[in-house]
Amino acid sequence: MNPDMATGVDDILKDLIARVGRVRRWLLALSVLRIAAMGLAGVSLYVGGYAWLDHHVHFGTLGRVLSLILFLLLLAAGLYFVIRVLRRAMTYANAANYIEGRRSFDQQLVTAVEYYEGRGDYPYSTALAAQLVRQVDSAAQGCRFDSTIAKWQGYLLASFVVLCACVVGLFVRQNVLFLSSYLARLLRPFSAVEPAPATVLQSKT
Repeated sequence: MNPDMATGVDDILKDLIARVGRVRRWLLALSVLRIAAMGLAGVSLYVGGYAWLDHHVHFGTLGRVLSLILFLLLLAAGLYFVIRVLRRAMTYANAANYIEGRRSFDQQLVTAVEYYEGRGDYPYSTALAAQLVRQVDSAAQGCRFDSTIAKWQGYLLASFVVLCACVVGLFVRQNVLFLSSYLARLLRPFSAVEPAPATVLQSKT
């Protein structure tokens, strides 16, 4: 390929990747916000549910150990899910597929991005890839790729996460002694941490 032509194709490809990159950042941010919302809700529900049950049932050592094991298993499964989601969201190919799903370029944009991500060992003709890059650049003229993102979802998720964090923080602040004792019973199942005593109202008259 002519060096001047290669330089021109590289410039076109860099511009396409920069535009796809804006979509990639939005998708990554949306994934992080979804994970934060689900993680905050999941941990809060589990710890709150355990505290309520332990307060009424008074789990023994075996019950506390099993509760901790279940909690750790759920955390491990959640971490595996987070890694999978973020690894996929961080790729330009995922962003290109997202764009193609809402504004079709006959998979040319996806192929161009795959060429960019694997140029070192691209198995197909680089001349054909360069031609495809020019075609998709021409077809995408005037198209804002990031307009395919429903940005309101990001603002809604961010508001939800902040609201949940405020509610959970307020609840923990008002019940810090109660929750801290049951959190200690959950995380240290072999320690002699007594459950909070039941509240009993007695008349003085």
